[in-house]
Amino acid sequence: MMPMREITARLEFNVALESVAAYFARAPLAHAIFRASEVLAMSAYALPRPAVDLGCGTGEFASHVLSEGVEIGLDVCGNQLLKAERTRKYGRVVQADARRIPLPGDAFGTVLSVSALEHFADPEAVLGEVHRVLRAGGTFIGTVVLADLHEHLFYPRLLRGAQLHFIARWFESIQDRCFNHRALLSKEAWEAIFARNGLRLRVSKRIVSPQLTRWWDMLVPLALPGRLFGRHLVWRPAWLARLLAQRIAPHACAAEEQGSVLFFLAEKPIAEDAAERLSQGTATSDRNTRDLDVGEERHAPVLVRSDLVAQ
Repeated sequence: MMPMREITARLEFNVALESVAAYFARAPLAHAIFRASEVLAMSAYALPRPAVDLGCGTGEFASHVLSEGVEIGLDVCGNQLLKAERTRKYGRVVQADARRIPLPGDAFGTVLSVSALEHFADPEAVLGEVHRVLRAGGTFIGTVVLADLHEHLFYPRLLRGAQLHFIARWFESIQDRCFNHRALLSKEAWEAIFARNGLRLRVSKRIVSPQLTRWWDMLVPLALPGRLFGRHLVWRPAWLARLLAQRIAPHACAAEEQGSVLFFLAEKPIAEDAAERLSQGTATSDRNTRDLDVGEERHAPVLVRSDLVAQ
């Protein structure tokens, strides 16, 4: 377990290129290429604590990308949480359904979710819970795979070019089952869900370009043995990992109108919570974070790096 006293006031990311290189050193190439865009988009921000990593899985993202730990790692899979706990990046891990998060309401500065929302069959309920646990002014940051993914895949595109549309659709459905995609929605559909659940989007943009998506799809078969056996045995020397990170970063950072993933940064409006507390007769200027051994500082997310890739 990670000692709470070692945590600083903000949740900060490692230098972006170092995080991308960490993925290229230890993850399958397809996975590292996909994660590069997510890392480069998110690493620009320092976020308010305390924080929850929603759908933390094995703790891989926190381990590679966060400079310090996270107060809570939450996932429904107990086996993955055991691995997450071993990373020592979490104050504690919680096994729970994200539709019913067993954490206090109005208590967290940040909820982080990396390519997890597409795995939930009921995203409305999940975002409702995110809104509940965030305090006023709190931040919800993360990524979600879009329905656009199907348009940019390499193998279905090849099959459609050969007029094999049925096989292309079959390939897409098999891939969705393999990756447990339960809610592949459009950018506009996700934005509507955020709005309905009282989360105001400050940033909403497509990342993971069509080109990167095609590269990812081409390389996915090389990652299948690790997926079948539950463990990827990958090692690349540091110099090669850094070289790969430097080569992929310009493609991952490029502004694109199209993309397979939505990067979002949303907030729970302060005015909404203040009005609610006043209506209940419980407004106070001295709010304490409940059930957590963390300070009550209230910070907005701060853009800490605008030039992420030094060339």
